[in-house]
Amino acid sequence: MSNHTQADRDADPVITGIGAVCGYGWGEKRLREGLFGAGSAIRPLTAMPTGARHEPAWLALVDDEGEEKEREGRATRFAITEAVADAHDRGWRPGPNVGLLYGARTSDSSTALALLDDLDLHGPGLALTGGRSSGLLALLTAKGWLETGLADDVVVACADLWASRRPLRPPDSGLTLDGPPSAVCRPFQEGSVGANPGEAAVAMVVSGAAASPYAVVHGGAVAHGRGDRGGADGSRLRPTFDRALSDSGVDADAIAYVNTHGSGVPALDTLEAAVLDECLGSATKLYSVKPLVGDCGAAAGALELVAALYGFTTGVVPAPVRVAKGHPRLLDGPTASIEGAVAKTAIDDGDTCAAVILGPPQE
Repeated sequence: MSNHTQADRDADPVITGIGAVCGYGWGEKRLREGLFGAGSAIRPLTAMPTGARHEPAWLALVDDEGEEKEREGRATRFAITEAVADAHDRGWRPGPNVGLLYGARTSDSSTALALLDDLDLHGPGLALTGGRSSGLLALLTAKGWLETGLADDVVVACADLWASRRPLRPPDSGLTLDGPPSAVCRPFQEGSVGANPGEAAVAMVVSGAAASPYAVVHGGAVAHGRGDRGGADGSRLRPTFDRALSDSGVDADAIAYVNTHGSGVPALDTLEAAVLDECLGSATKLYSVKPLVGDCGAAAGALELVAALYGFTTGVVPAPVRVAKGHPRLLDGPTASIEGAVAKTAIDDGDTCAAVILGPPQE
């Protein structure tokens, strides 16, 4: 029997289960331990599933665990299974109509439908692509489904294991394989070049009713539009962030941290920092986990969202150590968290900007 009520639909939904596969290994525990160990999952490699390279390539590659075929599908199913089990352990009881939102590099509806069948879910299924914003877009879509009654609960899954599908080269602009993150990926710091690539599959269970959730999803916004230069420059981030604050009902001064897009690309970091400086109070702290997990493409937003939850559940924000002079409000290594909401931003090469506002599970 479902424990969902109309009151659940009227309240902001919550994240109540998480699962992850990333460069740290298979399982959310590996991600958590890796982030708080402050050591990067990015490693020098000389061979990839689809090619070889003479000089080392620095990236966060998911270990095949002895199986090279269907890496993305296996990783996605693993993450979803883990998230659902975690949600059950935390007191979640699914309603009869559990939906699935699947974010990936390309929107393949057949994959979403196959996952619904595999997992014996009976709600709506939808595949979407918003690049690095996919996780935030899927989370906000899940919120809409719950509030309108289209689904009782929603499993959000995002995956991008690009290395199994392309030669050894950065999959997108702004990425580099040419050095360790301490040398090339320094978000909001001097001497940064861009992010090292990463791979990941991430899942979250989003519900209107849960006994012990990770966080409350207050609201957010997504926008699309090319900048003046005809490419991704984050020009839509300011109005997107303003709309996210308005939609969430959270005051700007109540935002304690921003888990930023933080690509390490100097021009984009400068723009993002300027927007956040204008929109938020002077006490709000910034951090980016890309130096730790890499830029995981279509799974980046979801993986970084999970990292943002740890500030609520562990009392420590998993920020990487600073390596150079940078923004005055940039965190320096794992930091004891303070009370407040958390914002997450994402900016994609396809010109999609997104922002989500999360709150602690008990307010």
